[in-house]
Amino acid sequence: MYRKSFLALILVVSLVAPPSASLAKQKVKLRGYITEVPGEETIKILDDVIHFDSKTKFEIKKAPPGKKFIPEDLAVGILVEAEGTWKERHQFEAKKIRLDWTQFGKEIKERAVIELDPTQLE
Repeated sequence: MYRKSFLALILVVSLVAPPSASLAKQKVKLRGYITEVPGEETIKILDDVIHFDSKTKFEIKKAPPGKKFIPEDLAVGILVEAEGTWKERHQFEAKKIRLDWTQFGKEIKERAVIELDPTQLE
């Protein structure tokens, strides 16, 4: 009897306080490639929006001496590791962002030759 009541109480508590609520207070790491840069202090990795500000610490690996990173250098395709907390679903507040300097300035050196004018394709 008591065991069933205890299990029912655990079920009610778990429904009232979902796991995401406890996750919001924990520091976690989010790692992935930037898929969009929608604002000056925002980047996206798929559907997850990573917010940062002037207090966010940027750690840059392999940076040449004298080179200074600015957030405007962030671009689509750069691998980032953000450390911080979830504010709500798909909203991440970064306290620290790690990057590798060797990713900046890379260009795709492939070519495609179009043999027909696109208007001739039908």
